[in-house]
Amino acid sequence: MRSSREPEIEGSTYRVYIFLCTQGSNSAGVREVQRALGLSSPSSALFQLEKLCERGLARKDLEGRYCLIHPEKIGPMKFFFFFQGALIPRMLVYALTISALTFSFFVWFVIYGAPSVVIATLPSVTASMMMWLEARRLWKIRPQFIESQ
Repeated sequence: MRSSREPEIEGSTYRVYIFLCTQGSNSAGVREVQRALGLSSPSSALFQLEKLCERGLARKDLEGRYCLIHPEKIGPMKFFFFFQGALIPRMLVYALTISALTFSFFVWFVIYGAPSVVIATLPSVTASMMMWLEARRLWKIRPQFIESQ
């Protein structure tokens, strides 16, 4: 569900928005956007970029290049972060953390042989499995054009 503050963008405009997110502090030109997203013409890229400007999400600089004003997380992007140009599901970080915790419980059990550690590990194993499944689901819904860059 969208919040009242969240601008409504979808389709090609949303793809252009995500592309600009991947650029970080760099700006992108019309042809660059058109080529990266496989849009039919530079005019269609320009149209999408202007829609982002109208909604207050992007701006055009003096050189005619576009960049985001305040990179907000819109729609499914709320569940991802960028790391060196790669789109990573947040849940993946949580899954790795819980998995490391679970592994340390198992090591502790092997070293000290404490039966109570096995009982303490069960919720951790369950949480880890749930987070890995959620991270996998998010991985499947990520925008696909990012991998082609």
